[in-house]
Parts: sequence; structure tokens; C-alpha cells
Amino acid sequence: MKKTLRFVFFRCFTAVRRTPGIQAASITAALLGSLPSARAQAPPAAMTKVYTHSGGSLTVDYTLHDVRGPNYRVFAYNADGTFTEVAITRPSRTYLGRIAERPGAIAAAQLYDDGSIRSSLMFEDGTVWKGNGLSMSMPSAASWTPKYPTEVVSAGETGSNAYAMDVGVDLTHEYCGQFGGNVANMAQTVEFNLNEMGAFLLRDTGIKLRTSRVIARLNASNDPYGSTPLATLKNLWENELWKVLPAANNDHAVCVKPNLGGGVAYVPGKYAACRSLTQAGPGIFTQPWRHELGHALSSPHYPGGGPEGPTPMSGNQLQRYSSPEVNRIVGRRNSIISTFTNLGPYTIPVPPRANGDRGTINAARNPITLDVLANDSDVNGQALTIQSFDGTSKRGGTITRSTGTGPGGRDRLIYTPPSSLTDTLDWFKYRIQDSSGQQAVGWVALQADTLPAPAPWVTSDIGSTGTTGSVSYSGSGTYAVKGAGADIWGTADAFRFLYLPLNGDGIITARVASVQNTNSWAKAGVMMRETLAADSAFSLLCVTPSSGIALQGRTTAGQPADVSTTVSGSAPRWVRLVRTSGTITAFVSSDGAAWTQVGTHAVAMGTNIYIGLAVCSHAGSTLCTASFDNISLSPPSPWSSADVGGVGLAGTSSWSDDGFSITGSGTDIWGSADAFRYTYQPLSGDGEIIAQVEDIEDTHDWAKAGVMIRESLAPGSKHALMTLSSASGAAFQYRGSTNGSSSSTAADHEVPGWVKLKRTGNVLTGSISDDGVTWSQVGSATISMASEIYAGLAVTSHDNTKDCTSTFTDVVVSP
Repeated sequence: MKKTLRFVFFRCFTAVRRTPGIQAASITAALLGSLPSARAQAPPAAMTKVYTHSGGSLTVDYTLHDVRGPNYRVFAYNADGTFTEVAITRPSRTYLGRIAERPGAIAAAQLYDDGSIRSSLMFEDGTVWKGNGLSMSMPSAASWTPKYPTEVVSAGETGSNAYAMDVGVDLTHEYCGQFGGNVANMAQTVEFNLNEMGAFLLRDTGIKLRTSRVIARLNASNDPYGSTPLATLKNLWENELWKVLPAANNDHAVCVKPNLGGGVAYVPGKYAACRSLTQAGPGIFTQPWRHELGHALSSPHYPGGGPEGPTPMSGNQLQRYSSPEVNRIVGRRNSIISTFTNLGPYTIPVPPRANGDRGTINAARNPITLDVLANDSDVNGQALTIQSFDGTSKRGGTITRSTGTGPGGRDRLIYTPPSSLTDTLDWFKYRIQDSSGQQAVGWVALQADTLPAPAPWVTSDIGSTGTTGSVSYSGSGTYAVKGAGADIWGTADAFRFLYLPLNGDGIITARVASVQNTNSWAKAGVMMRETLAADSAFSLLCVTPSSGIALQGRTTAGQPADVSTTVSGSAPRWVRLVRTSGTITAFVSSDGAAWTQVGTHAVAMGTNIYIGLAVCSHAGSTLCTASFDNISLSPPSPWSSADVGGVGLAGTSSWSDDGFSITGSGTDIWGSADAFRYTYQPLSGDGEIIAQVEDIEDTHDWAKAGVMIRESLAPGSKHALMTLSSASGAAFQYRGSTNGSSSSTAADHEVPGWVKLKRTGNVLTGSISDDGVTWSQVGSATISMASEIYAGLAVTSHDNTKDCTSTFTDVVVSP
């Protein structure tokens, strides 16, 4: 009977290329060649293997793990549309294993007739060792920053039983061509794919994959997929896949086509198609299939916001499903569980699964009790305990154990937020263990409702406001500023001010996203102000609810405000003030790209002033709330910025909550004289500077962005630089004498990356890191410098006709 189903269709990737397969004349020989002349020797029930990778070794204890289901049969599809069953006399040789040194890992292997082995060692962070033989490679690394999940696995949702899902496999003519038509070898490779895929699927979701019917299309003439593009491949499935893989014997059907260019799937549904990856070995299709099977089991792209890095449905680099992906897949499993076979607790050891947890940090910063074991699972049905946990969270919170306070007497964890939380997202890890000693690592994400303005911002009321104002921060660049006050006008002002110190000339830009209508002249905007006194000289460019956009100012302290220029407009609106040699110029924009000058005026202010955001309700003690985002300004004190040496184009430097954006030209930082943009602050004696280089424009292979310690701002100054380049890796470079030559030590590291310079006495040391925690020294030099020097961020385009922009985050200068 034809099945009529309604599904959402997911298509992944687009490129399609067809390659010729084997010829029809070779089919008979190929088919006969697939049958062993005698029954192969029975594989061992257990075995131990030692694997090596990059100087390390791991020991795996394997148990024979048959993935052939009760409906397992292999057929060659003949040119006339008939099937010939191929008798597979070779016994199943697939294995699952546990790794002695890594109790959170699981291994899958295929043992061949000649004693050789293909293996996949899958770790709890999603990384994998893969290889034929015992020398392994690692295709991807696990380097990611957690996000707050919008969904998690419910308590008890996964359960403690395993459920078998029978999978039918349709092998295209192109796939068969990779094996010269040897059906037995194709079938064995299919088993390896189901065993590898099934190992981490069993761990994560409790689903065991079993091979059902396997179809080998040895003739191009009966392969309808050969010339079908990816976009229309799905149209064949309802008529074709179920014809050769009847639904009565298959819970899921997958078509494997080597040059498909990606994969497609119905959501939810029993259909999927994917390519095989010849670079991973002929016939290997686990990587694309883990993504398409996720779709077929109801997971979209990036469920829950993709909180756990590039997992199968969120970038597809890691071999573990994220907790939101598990939530979707297990939810689908449970909804159709009657079609699967309940295997009970699995008898072969499989590591437990620690699913992500979340919590909300309230404004009072109260401790949060977390029952982290509630949604964790163990397909072996064993009891789970908390083996260990981080004592300190990423943002400085503390984690303690609450012994026996959870349901059934299990332990829980108590998270206490730090007294000063500077980001809305905090997280920590914990490790669980089952009664056999196997383990798993879980993540807990904590999100704050609001935050105070992060350092170096300072906020206070200016003048007599009647009601104390406040500032809250979203953690993602948005500030809510509440201010009362009669006005910013006359001889004395009353408002809320969020500010930073500014030395000399500077710029501030912000978008006023909204301003509450407490009065038609309520004001929200950017301000430059000489002092924090109510009668200080100032310049303000503000957005009002219904009185337009106004440039206002007091040119002399203690005198009435005497500058007022108004243009039409309302929130949302971008506003900017620029201070140049005592003159302040105001600009407004609707998009942050095209700017219109509002006015300019001279203000008698000293060199050191304050720069920031101002809000006034113009309604006495009534508070007015305004929202600001896209805030950037000149680097705040103690930072300064300047071009060093003969640059071809003037550089710039700006600071925001996201870090520093620095643009510089210059021929190089090298030789006897340098040319670059330098954003710096004074450093006395010993100290270090750390930064993450997020990106750098590719103006030259040796365009550089890094951290620098420099004796002076002269072009030929002694210095040390720990840099990343656009295309030439990392380098520790230095000039040991004034106007002398430069030296360099190179290292292999791409952008993004962390860089660090440290001065201890006369020794300067440069290091790099992937995560800002574990550091690798690149080089060091002994350079005699004065006690008072500069530490900062350096950018050169290595092409004096071009600007190069680089972004730095997590910048820390410490004595």
C-alpha cells in the first residue's frame, strides 16, 4: 500500500555532481566476488586494542556488538527490476568499547577478516579519533562558548531503556562503484556506519540502530537517483524507497549517494538521504547522516539556540547531540515508541548522558539549587551520582554540594552568584558517574535578569533629581537608563549620567532606541561634560519624545545654558558627539551609516572631561526610562591611541562593550622603525597584557594584530610584540635596542586566538592560547627598558596604502 504522509522538508547543502559507476557487464562477476568461499572465522566476543594519536595512547576494551536486526537481508537490485538476495556468510564483526583512560568516551569498531580494524573513538565533548588501524587522526576540535539554552531535556524524559530502530539502506549505483560491486563489503561498511552512528545515538538518546534490508543498485539503469538533483530527490522517496524498503520492516530508510553534496530529510519522517564521504574511507556516511537523521527525528537546525557548540544539528562538527537536540529527538522517539523494539536496560556498557541544565539569576542574586541529575540518563539503567563539579563558575560564582537533599536522596548543587556579575551569562561544568564507573560531563547555564553597568562605566545622579535613577545592562550591549530631574538647562542640571573619563579629543556614538514620554522635552542622548557638578559646562545631543532632536550646551560653567539647535526626528535614532580641540560637533543618523551634522559649538572645558549617556525626565521626581544600544566611544582613560611612525593613512581606535576596534595602516612593525596604530596605557614595572584577537582584515599575509609592550612612542623604540597575522600564523617579535634590528619566533596559530605579553624584570615573554586558560610560550627576550613604559594593542596593515581593522576582546592589563 502506498503511504501518504505530510512532512516538513529540510534540505542541507546544495552542490551536486554525478560520477560514472560500474558497468552492467561487470555485475555478475562483482556479485559472485562478494561471496566468501568459506565461512569466515568467528570474531572474538571481546578484545583489547591500544590506539595512538599525537604522542598519546588510549586502551579500549571491546565487546562484540551485533547491529543486524531480525529483518536483516541484503539484495542486489537487478537490471530487470528484480531482486537477488545475497547470502552474507560473514558473521557480524562490529564492536562497542569503553576506554580505560577516558571513562566518558565510547568506541565503535569493525574487525575485518584479515584482522585489520576500522575504529571511531568518541569522547564526551564530541571530538573523535578516527582511523584504519591503530594510529588515529582527530578531524575536529571542541572549542566553543556556551549559550543559554532556550530548551532543555525534561526530567526522566530519556528513561533507562534502549529502543531498537530498524534501518533500511538504499545504496546508489555510485556508492556500489566505490566497492567494485562487492556486495558483501558494502554490507559490512553499512554495518560500520550504523554501529558508529548508533554508539553515540544510544548514549545520547537511548536509540539503538539495527540494520534491516540493504539494497545494492549494481546497475545504473535501475538507479533513479543517478541523475536526480538534490532539490528534487525527495520526490522519489514515497514511490521508490518504500518500494524497495517496505515500511513494515524498516523504521527509517536512508539512501546513500556519494556525490549528493550534502543531505535531505523529512521532519518528522522515516526518510533521509545523504552522501558518503570518501575522504573518511569508501562508503562512510556517518557525518552527514547524523544530521539528516536528526531532522527525520524532529530536530530543526540550531534547536535551543545551538548552546553547546557545533553539534550535529548546529553546525555538524562534533559527534554528540546537544541537550536541545536530544530533547527533540527523544520527544519524537517517545511519540512513536510503539514502532520500536524495547530492549530494556542495555547489557553492553555505554557511558551515561549528562544533559544541560539552566537557571535564572534574580536581581537579589539569591543562590540557586540545581537538581542536575534529574534529566541525566543511563541506558544501562544504572544509578547516577555527581562525581565532581567546578568549584567556581566562569564569572566567579561558587558551587557547593547539597548532600542527599534531592528526590530519592540524591545530591544537588547550589550555585551562588558572584557579588559583582559583569555578564548576563554564567556557566559551570559537572561530572556524573554510573555504578560501573563510566562518566559524562554536563553544563549548567545561568542567566541574569539584569546587570549593573559593567566596569569601567560609572553612573550617578547629577544635581537634585528628587528620585534616584538607575542603570541596568542586558549583557548584550543594551543599557536601560532611568533618570528623573527637572531639566538639563538653565544654570543647573538634574539628570542621570552613565559616564567614563575622557582625556583630550574623542568621539561618542549611541543609538537611542527608545525614550519614555514623561514630558515632550524628556531627554535621552550622548553628553560631554567638564565636571559632575550641576552647573558644569557641557554639550548634549538628545532625542525627545515629541520635541525633536536637540543639540544643547553650556559653554561656561556656572552660566545659563546657551546653546540650542533643534532638528526633526524621534527614537530610534543614532546620535554622535565629536570633540576636536575644544570644539564639539553633533551628528544624527537614522541608520548609523549616513550622518547629518546638527551643529557645532566651542565649549570651555579642560583636557580631562566625562563622556557618556544622559537621561532626564523633565518631570521632577518622575523617572524616565530610555534604552541605548550600539554604543562606541574613544578608548576611556587610562587608554590613549595614536599612530606610531610614518603611516600612510591615519588610524582610529574605538571602544565598546564588545571590546576594541582598531584600524591602522603602516608598512610593518619590523626592521629598525615601525609604522602602525597603537592603543595603549602606561605600565610601571612588571606586568602583563592579555587580549583575544577576534579578527583581522586580510590586507597582507603579514598584517598584524597583537599585544605590545613598548618603551616609547618613537618609531625605533625597543619593544616586544605577541601578534597574530592574517595569513602567516603567530609570532613573538621584538627589538632589543633603540633603532636596532628586529627578531622573530614563529608559531602555528590562526585568528581568532588569545595573545599574552609579560614583563618580569628585563625578560619579556610572549604566549598564545586557544581559550585564554591554557597557554603555550612562543618566545622570550631580555630587553632593558625604563621602568615607566607602555602596554597596549598594535595593528599594522603591512601596506601603507590600506587600512587594516582588527577587533580585540577580553583585554586585561595587570601590574
